[in-house]
Amino acid sequence: GFGFKLMYGDMISLPELFIFLLFIKKYKIIHLVRENIFDKVCSHLFAKQSNIWTTSKTIKTSKIEVSPSEIVSLIKTEKRKECFFKNILKLSRNPVLFVAYNDLIENQADTLESIYSFLQFKFELNFTETPPTKKQISTPLSDLFYNWKEIEIKMKKEGLGHYLNKC
Repeated sequence: GFGFKLMYGDMISLPELFIFLLFIKKYKIIHLVRENIFDKVCSHLFAKQSNIWTTSKTIKTSKIEVSPSEIVSLIKTEKRKECFFKNILKLSRNPVLFVAYNDLIENQADTLESIYSFLQFKFELNFTETPPTKKQISTPLSDLFYNWKEIEIKMKKEGLGHYLNKC
């Protein structure tokens, strides 16, 4: 077997491929989603700043200032995309496994076991070959923005305060 990764942007720019994968070709689909969209937006902002998009190491990042309105807009856009694609995937003729990113970080062995089971692969946990997954930025988000208070106020005002719970 083989697999590949598609981001929401890929599926928007290549809708015919997305339709093909969902309804015509027989594939197993794993939809990996960050439940806290604010974390996802922040991760993207810091990756853009550092130009480090993936690593198995914890990275040190410097503080940034982002317009609270921009953060709210990014959260709302990501939320719309995620809802749209989740609903489309529910219509797929192909089997779909929804996996929460936090489960992969916090409960890696069980999450990997369910993924292997879904793919009908034999599961063997061997961290000498595959290092445990971890967050790249371990600093609390509240310490990474110069204008954290403004962001916090704007998000609460927009009804997005629940995303701040783990910050």
